[in-house]
Amino acid sequence: MIHSIHAYQSWDGGQNPKFDRVSGQLLDLKNKDDPRYQAACLRFAGEILGYAVTNKLVTDPKNTIGCCVPSSDPQKQSDGLAQVLGQLVSHGLFASAAAGLLLRHTKISKLAYGGDRSISVHRNSICIARRPEIRGKAIFLLDDITTSGNSLLACEAMLLEAGVTVVICMAIGKTAND
Repeated sequence: MIHSIHAYQSWDGGQNPKFDRVSGQLLDLKNKDDPRYQAACLRFAGEILGYAVTNKLVTDPKNTIGCCVPSSDPQKQSDGLAQVLGQLVSHGLFASAAAGLLLRHTKISKLAYGGDRSISVHRNSICIARRPEIRGKAIFLLDDITTSGNSLLACEAMLLEAGVTVVICMAIGKTAND
């Protein structure tokens, strides 16, 4: 199951009349030089914390590690998501954050621009770092925006194959279908 908090309205080059403030803040997470970056990180960390606690997503915080779905480009870091994970650790949602646990080793076409969304594309372009660290642990897997969910599902399958006991999949935004 993939949990999400918000509906994301795509930017579409400024042509989407439904593009809203929340969708803009999701994009703010991608640019640490943007003056709105820190506010977006804090907002979404608070919302994830509230959602996770209310829905009892994390049952054993001391045995849970937070990590991010990697960007489509290995040269780009998920700085905003790493900041959000750090906030969640500081609030005790899980014991530690390993933002670089999953690594994209091969660049894939950006999904927002029509790239292949298949699970196999993600499985063939992502690897797991520090495998012994995760055996027997629960993973809180975070993505900023999901459309098909396949990047989360591919990472979830890989983590379970590596010996993780449970993967909690969370996307801050889910692309709206309307």
